[in-house]
Amino acid sequence: MVQNRYQDDDYLDQAPPERRRGRVGRVPPHSREAEESVLGAILLSRDATNKVMEILDTDDFYEPVNGLVFEAARRLFNESQAIDVLTLAEELRRTDSLERIGGHERLADLSQSVPNIAHADRYAAIVAEHSQRRRLISVSQQVTDLAMNLDRATETVIDQAERMMLEVNDEQAEGGLLPAKDLIGSVFEDFEKQGNQLTGLATGLKDLDSQLMGLKPGSLVVVAGRPAMGKSAFAQTVAINVAQTGGVIALFSLEMSKEEILTRLLSMVGEVNSSQIRAGVANRQHLWDKLIEAAGRIHDWKLYLDDSPEPTVTEIRAKCRRLRREEGLDLVIVDYLQLMPSADVSSSRNPEYRQQEIAGVSRSLKALARELDIPVIGISQLNRAVEVRTDKRPMLSDLRESGAIEQDADIVLFLYRPEYYAKDKDKEDVKNKAEVIIAKHRAGPTGKILTTFAKEYTLFRNHAGPAPPDVYQQTY
Repeated sequence: MVQNRYQDDDYLDQAPPERRRGRVGRVPPHSREAEESVLGAILLSRDATNKVMEILDTDDFYEPVNGLVFEAARRLFNESQAIDVLTLAEELRRTDSLERIGGHERLADLSQSVPNIAHADRYAAIVAEHSQRRRLISVSQQVTDLAMNLDRATETVIDQAERMMLEVNDEQAEGGLLPAKDLIGSVFEDFEKQGNQLTGLATGLKDLDSQLMGLKPGSLVVVAGRPAMGKSAFAQTVAINVAQTGGVIALFSLEMSKEEILTRLLSMVGEVNSSQIRAGVANRQHLWDKLIEAAGRIHDWKLYLDDSPEPTVTEIRAKCRRLRREEGLDLVIVDYLQLMPSADVSSSRNPEYRQQEIAGVSRSLKALARELDIPVIGISQLNRAVEVRTDKRPMLSDLRESGAIEQDADIVLFLYRPEYYAKDKDKEDVKNKAEVIIAKHRAGPTGKILTTFAKEYTLFRNHAGPAPPDVYQQTY
């Protein structure tokens, strides 16, 4: 091990919080040997340097002087300059750091401290692991300070503490400013892989998927419509299709109980008329058999239901984080936005607060989608302006109570069933027809597609017949 005369107690007390002695007097986790082996490998091998630079950052080094050496090496690496004892010493001298790290002698000692250059990535992993433990200690101390502050709401403290812990656990590089040129290669690799395949989560409605290319990770998808258009049924149809392919879904319903949702799912999956279920099926063997078969299919799905009254986005976020850790998570559905309280403003139901409240909800759901990197479907009501127009198809201006929903959403889908408004409901051009209007699509075309709505099962299906000429039109 290289002798480091700079690591005395006084120097430690001047180091950043995560490097100082803990509150109980213990030295935080670190491995001086691993840090020095990493630096030595950088001095001796370009291949080792490439591996190490992908794993570590300057802040991962416990010894501040080791961080100085690494930072100088990284500057040379980024400039495609050779890295050895001489060039690194010159770079450190240029920034007045050479004497602080121990001069030429220490660099020479580092170059001789590597047990095996081929194991450089393993040494780097040890350094990274200790760094993560120090960050965890630091965050734990911050959480203690938060909990001791009685002026903060307990719910806020729990949410903030959980978020801080998850950030420590996140092994992916944090977002930040990146040169566009560094992204070109990976983007074109994605283009080559995609071909005609979906780039997001399939809804199971093939014409909709061909328009949207699936629901993209990190996107907020708003499904809206007037009463009786099938908003909840549409979301539940998507949930069924995702669950059947092995996806994990969290469905939060503020309008229906878990038992009501499960009853509807049994009707949809078993294709048993919901009115027959309500009338009783225990003595009707063929219907009972259908429901038993449907229950067996649902039993094997990873579909989670929550009917908590007025859950806040904070509560939903905490439940989704927990589910993702335990099972994974592919889709979140919230039914519906206007029933959710927001922690951002007063909980008063005074209309003057509602626009701010719904804006806070939509903004938080968008943040949730980005944090979990999955699509979030939020169901929304429309205002009554639709009913006074001759054409009952919704428009973006019909979104109820807040333009923020339109602003935050990546995709806005409106549901329109012409049969509901038709005088002759048995006409072939309206019976069982349902339009899905893509009113907003941040990453592609808008337009509309036609589906079949089996109202006896409250189930959306792919449309089998020819579509009217104005359907499937795309607008860019």
